[in-house]
Amino acid sequence: MLKLKFEKKFDVIVLNHVLEHIPEITDVPQKLSELLKQDGIIIINVPNISGTIAQIMMQNWCQMAPFTHIWFFSKKSITKIFGKNFKKIQFKTNTNCEPIGFLPLGIKLWVKTIIVVFANFLNKGDELHVVLKGPNPN
Repeated sequence: MLKLKFEKKFDVIVLNHVLEHIPEITDVPQKLSELLKQDGIIIINVPNISGTIAQIMMQNWCQMAPFTHIWFFSKKSITKIFGKNFKKIQFKTNTNCEPIGFLPLGIKLWVKTIIVVFANFLNKGDELHVVLKGPNPN
C-alpha cells in the first residue's frame, strides 16, 4: 500500500519516470485522485512499450530494464489503470531515450534516427507523455 500523507491537495502533480518503478500500481490512481484538487492535473512520463523503437528493438530496447522497470505502459494500459479515477486523459509520445543523430557514425545510427523521426511524427515514440485532468468525484 502506498503511504503518502499530505495535509493539502495539489494543483499539479508530476511523475517523471516513476510509475514503472512502483510495485503497488493498482493503489496509485486512488491515491493520486485524493491528492489532486478538483481542477488539477497530473503529468506522467513513462516508457511506451507500444512505441515504434520499443517494438523494433524488443529485448534490446534501452528501457528494457527488468530489475528496475517493474511495469511497461501503453496508451491502453494507462487508460485501463487511470480511466475510472480521472475525468480526462490526454496522450502524446516522443523519443528521447534512444541515441539519434546524423553524424558519420555508421548506417545503424542513421537508420535508427530515421525511424525515430517517423515514430515521433506518427505519435509512436518510445516515451509516453500523459496528462490526467481532475479526479472523478467518489
